[in-house]
Amino acid sequence: MAAGDINLTSSANLTSPIRMTLKDDYVTDLEGGAPDAMMMRAYSRRGGDREAYAVSHVGFGMNPAHATRRWQCTDQRDTNGTELRAGAGNFLFSTGAQRICRAL
Repeated sequence: MAAGDINLTSSANLTSPIRMTLKDDYVTDLEGGAPDAMMMRAYSRRGGDREAYAVSHVGFGMNPAHATRRWQCTDQRDTNGTELRAGAGNFLFSTGAQRICRAL
C-alpha cells in the first residue's frame, strides 16, 4: 500500500508505504513506517486471532462517475467506505476472519 492510499479500518490516508507478505492466504509479515504499519499490526493483533491476518476478499471499483475527493469532505462516522470502493480503477484488499456458517 502506498502513501495516500486509504485505510478503511482507521478511515485515514496512509502517510507511509506498507508492504505485506502473503503466504497461503495469510499476511505473514507487515513492514512499513510509523505510524501506519504500527497501527495496522496493533489492530490485527488486538483479538489474538490468527484469522485477523487471513485474506478475506479483494474487489475492483468500476464506477467511472465516482469522485474520491468527496470522501474527504464527508464525516467518516457516516460512511463505510463504499464510496471509495466503487470508483473506477480502485482496488480493495481486505483481511480478517470470514466465518462460514454451515447448515446442519
